[in-house]
Amino acid sequence: MAHYTTTARTSLDPEQAFAFMADLRNLATWDPGVSRVERLTEHRDLGARYEVSLRSALVRTLRYEVVAFEPPRSLRVVARTAWLESVDVMSVERTEQGTFVTYDATLTLRGSLRVLDHVLQRAFDRIGDQAAAGLRRALGEGGLAQPRSERRGL
Repeated sequence: MAHYTTTARTSLDPEQAFAFMADLRNLATWDPGVSRVERLTEHRDLGARYEVSLRSALVRTLRYEVVAFEPPRSLRVVARTAWLESVDVMSVERTEQGTFVTYDATLTLRGSLRVLDHVLQRAFDRIGDQAAAGLRRALGEGGLAQPRSERRGL
């Protein structure tokens, strides 16, 4: 299992921040590992499905489904392939210091590929750092973003 989480402060109110994160098509604007996102359903709430095209040599596309949707606080999306499960949780919290958006991603290799978890974690840290920087830029134009990153391995 590989895990990455980051938190960014934004000047957006929680409703605006949630709307931005809940529309997975925005992934392509801040995650450099994503080349394109297509929404496969009319709606973007519970049960919505997205096809995410990646710039990865190993995985070209993932199909995500929104499995939890609680505006303006959180949503969870899940993608599964024969050998990988990706679970992403996006949460929004208003505090006295502003609105904070947390992106928490977990990749789990399935079957015999689990022996490669330690390699996956190192790669996921690098990819996650790039995505976190993009998220801070997207949410915190003008230097408003205050990153608070935390990594957990196995």
